[in-house]
Amino acid sequence: VLAPPTAPADVVFVLDVTASMQWAIDDLKNGIGKFADSLAKNQVNFRLGLVTFRDLSREGEGVEAIKFRGEEFTNDAAV
Repeated sequence: VLAPPTAPADVVFVLDVTASMQWAIDDLKNGIGKFADSLAKNQVNFRLGLVTFRDLSREGEGVEAIKFRGEEFTNDAAV
């Protein structure tokens, strides 16, 4: 009997990247890597995405979808 296929999981992290959040950004860098390693270890078919935002009251600053080697999602947490 074959194991049922697993559904793919797209996970998007949304981060406030203003200077006041630098302490959280530093912690999240490690946490996202560990999370991705755990998904891979458990054979989850996943892709990661990242959306950042800054103070929306400042001209030219807003929401940005980060691209990984030209793509909006990656399954490589080292990117």
